Amino acid sequence: MQFWPQGRIFNVYQISDVVSQVRGRHILKAGVDLRRIQDNSLNDSSRRGVYNFASLDTFLAGTPAAFSQVFGNTYRGFRMDYHGFFLQDDFKVSRTLTLNLGLRWELQGGLAEVNQLQSVLDPRISSAIGQAGVGVLGGFRNAKPVIEGRYSLAAPRLGFAWNPYAGRFAVRGGYGIYFDSQLFNGLQAGRTTPPTNYTGSLAAAQITGANSFSNLLAGTAPVQRDFSSQIGGFGTLRNLGGITSQLPQLRNPYSQHYSLGVQTRLSSAMVIDVAYVATKGTALTTLGPGNATDPSQRPAPASSLADEQARLTQFQQFAARVNGGATAPAIPRIDPRFNTVNLIRDNGSSIYHSLQTEFRKTLSRGLSIQAGYTWSRSLDNGSDYSPGQATTDRSFAQDQFNYQAERGPSSYDIPHRFILSHVWQLPFYKEQKGLPGRVLGGWTFASINQYQSGIPFTVMSGARLGLADVNMDGDISGAFDNARASCVSGGTAFTFGDRSTVPAPAARGVNATTNSANFKYVQPLLGNHGTCGRNTERMNNLLNFDWTLSKNVRLYERLGLEFRTDLFNIFNVPFLTAVGDDFRNLSSPLFGQTNAAAPSRRVQMSLRLTW
Repeated sequence: MQFWPQGRIFNVYQISDVVSQVRGRHILKAGVDLRRIQDNSLNDSSRRGVYNFASLDTFLAGTPAAFSQVFGNTYRGFRMDYHGFFLQDDFKVSRTLTLNLGLRWELQGGLAEVNQLQSVLDPRISSAIGQAGVGVLGGFRNAKPVIEGRYSLAAPRLGFAWNPYAGRFAVRGGYGIYFDSQLFNGLQAGRTTPPTNYTGSLAAAQITGANSFSNLLAGTAPVQRDFSSQIGGFGTLRNLGGITSQLPQLRNPYSQHYSLGVQTRLSSAMVIDVAYVATKGTALTTLGPGNATDPSQRPAPASSLADEQARLTQFQQFAARVNGGATAPAIPRIDPRFNTVNLIRDNGSSIYHSLQTEFRKTLSRGLSIQAGYTWSRSLDNGSDYSPGQATTDRSFAQDQFNYQAERGPSSYDIPHRFILSHVWQLPFYKEQKGLPGRVLGGWTFASINQYQSGIPFTVMSGARLGLADVNMDGDISGAFDNARASCVSGGTAFTFGDRSTVPAPAARGVNATTNSANFKYVQPLLGNHGTCGRNTERMNNLLNFDWTLSKNVRLYERLGLEFRTDLFNIFNVPFLTAVGDDFRNLSSPLFGQTNAAAPSRRVQMSLRLTW
């Protein structure tokens, strides 16, 4: 199997303490948190090779769209120190005003491999890599630590609470900076970097001759022989294959949190909260292309369907040269020493704004209610640096030279969310006396009801005219090209999950056909980037009702019986969604279609005896 064998032992050694003192109107606190983190792991995924197929037909025919294989032992022992210190003062300025002042100082130790077996690309290194020579991506840093530490992470905190009317009206606000620690994820993903490991890869057009599909399966292909013989050094390699690496000077991600809210008490049992809450993320971790093909060496982008057809052979020949073998001649990438380089950077940013409202009625007369509505907007240029986790958007840049074009709704952007919950203890026959009391008393009705907007997804181009790499940049994310679809001004929109609103592939411009349906999305011509942004479409909204009906029966003074019925999705409202890639792959016949559903109505009954 692709992801086996693997194993992990994760240890955290921690010393922490907090001291506090009350001095007049000040409540002072100070604390320390010292951590030593060890991650010993093995991940021999892809040791037998990974084959990506564009469709079921190509799988059955044994014609992969791409191939990659890892060579060398992947056991690693990662180490990191992370320490934090804080001071805090809760200062009661007056009877109605309280200030919360604080400062947290964090020290991010360097990330290291205990036996110095890990390497990362460092653009600051100008020395040659064996016979491969020098290039714009620099050289391999094989130091201890391999990722540099940062020791001046100052995070101030400020908050206030103003309560001028004895609890009937209050204003609260705050600002704070919050740092995230570095993770070993980047090093784990890049554990296959030279010289201790190599990753060989081939594009579809290169899986031929001695590097045929059958030879790759047998392990006798030249690409496999060349890379496996170089483990531990660089030897005569002129091409070091495809790798995942991260910048050694990676900054710690941090976010700035803002909030300002008003709370008013309508009565002793009812409260309304209204608040503005925002978060700005900086230096967020991204995963994207780091070694695209050289724009000056690419074929000129196709300017029309006729031009695309006339130069199809030119595009096919270029696509066959974007990856090289171990001793292959130079390839048309910005650094021809490598094939695809997935680079972990710190160039991510995000912004989140929201209006959050809440109404609460505490338990009185047997009834409590809580209702909340949030209007929000979240934007970023990459929502996750793990494509496998980002199910509706790969968060893998279409153009490594233009990250600004990645700015769009976050993959978790939910503009509207409303939740209503309640608990109603029926007020009659509370004492449960007599037969009517035993039957009609002790009942409770509760519910959680919610509505929220659908999450967004990105429309991808998909393969065109048999070429997976539509924009000719040499980068593929999984079995997908990173090229997005192009948007047609005034084009006809579609409804997600409604087949009648999605034209057939031949009617929406797939594979050099004309967009006779004037559909909103078309494939970009070969050599072009898609003109659409990230996350331009949305999946279905969610509407759900979960109700509970329960009855408590008092048998004796200390003995009771509870009968409970839970009705999940009581109105059986369908929630149709999609998994996989076909629903957002414009070239797929299943584009825009649902293929999964949330559970239908479920009824669960239980009986509990208490004493």
